[in-house]
Amino acid sequence: MIGVGNYPQSGNWASLCSTNDLKLLNIALINVGFESRNIEILKEDSATKKGILDAIQRFENRLNTGDIAYFHFSGHGQQKADLEGDEIDGLDECIVPFDSPKNFVFGIYEGENLITDDELNTIFLKIRKKLGEKGQIIISLDACHSGTGIRGNIQARGSTTIMASEEYLNKIASKVNQKEYNKIQKSIEITELAPMVAIFGSAQHQLNYEMCTPNGEHYGSLSYAISKGLNSNKPALSIRNFFDLIKIEMNTIAPLQQPQIEGEQDRALFNGKLTTKTNYFLPIQMVSESEVNINAGMLQGIFENTEFQLFESYYLEKKRCQTYCKWIGS
Repeated sequence: MIGVGNYPQSGNWASLCSTNDLKLLNIALINVGFESRNIEILKEDSATKKGILDAIQRFENRLNTGDIAYFHFSGHGQQKADLEGDEIDGLDECIVPFDSPKNFVFGIYEGENLITDDELNTIFLKIRKKLGEKGQIIISLDACHSGTGIRGNIQARGSTTIMASEEYLNKIASKVNQKEYNKIQKSIEITELAPMVAIFGSAQHQLNYEMCTPNGEHYGSLSYAISKGLNSNKPALSIRNFFDLIKIEMNTIAPLQQPQIEGEQDRALFNGKLTTKTNYFLPIQMVSESEVNINAGMLQGIFENTEFQLFESYYLEKKRCQTYCKWIGS
């Protein structure tokens, strides 16, 4: 999982709350069966282009045939000149690493550190080959390539600034905005690949807004919706059912954008290997004789004044007393 929120000031990118997304997703993935030792998190100044590509290579090296893989990016997105000529609008969609400034400067910086959709396709194709037909890879991109803005105090992810020269932009002016859908996969004829599904936070020409919880915590709207979907405690979800949960949640927290999905949806999410949550929580900190902290919150359906029952840890059917939730923190 990769998150960049505090880009260098010299790069002219707005700050985001991307690293909050990683904390949220990390908990959700562990809750459904991923082991913490198998989750690598790359964030902020470690997430340069080289840092990201090296981390993905480590990721690939650890994978085995039949494994379930998940890749997530939270940060800015940007479009740049399509040098391969395979895009209908003449622009490649990119994720923005820590070391990629926003503005094109001829002969100085022309987007070399951006990671394009073509590069991602090549990377994920190698991973799909290694996973084989019995594996699966899920990709989520909580970024935006089409614009930037703020609604109230909520930051959007992305930029209308295209990484290209004025001459190139004039050349493709009539083609811009011809693409309607986000896409990573290219047409290929290779067999025995792991199925791949990619989930995007917004449609091609929509802003992708961050959201704010009642407690004032900011997250990427897609990351929040994915975390809530994973915490729904519904085993053997199909990818289609899972995406429906995401759409329902985002209709509430980010109604001005429509998430998108690419790939075969009628397969079981994570090949049906989701584990259901236990129906109890363990204390992670004893605050006092009458207060404890637990590793759960709003995503698990816990709010102020939610009632709990306390049990002896060695025998969960032995009720000790009843208590209630006093405060929900981050």
